[in-house]
Amino acid sequence: MNLEQLYSSYKNDLLSFANHITNDRQLAEEIVDDVFISIWKKNPKVENYKAYLYRAVKLCCYSYLRSAGRKRVKYIEDIPASIECEYTVYDETPAFNILCKVCTLTPGVARDIYLHYIAGVPAPIIAQRTNRGRQSVQNNLYRGTQLLKQQK
Repeated sequence: MNLEQLYSSYKNDLLSFANHITNDRQLAEEIVDDVFISIWKKNPKVENYKAYLYRAVKLCCYSYLRSAGRKRVKYIEDIPASIECEYTVYDETPAFNILCKVCTLTPGVARDIYLHYIAGVPAPIIAQRTNRGRQSVQNNLYRGTQLLKQQK
């Protein structure tokens, strides 16, 4: 599949996915475009482009949100006009592999694992920001770590 076919096939779904993470349509468009530009520049050999694209978009969203100091763009007052993804699209570092495994978890569990273990947000704060009980967050953290241990 060439880049034009990938772009036309996955652009809208990736935009929705990135918008769900960032809560900002314009930012989501920039992130998706940056991922496709990175693919065009690097031309990686990939077996499953759909999974690859979703992981790349998710990592770039998290990278931007982390660099902005918040987990959701709606809490950020000043959004820069352009962004740079700090991850290359194809990266075999241990951190990248762990994030890829986190991406395979259900969205709620993945969010809690990411916020707590990667971004360092305490469980009570996660519960407060997501309008859930602390025990619900603790259960997700436990469930997620168990699932990640099974994937080794």
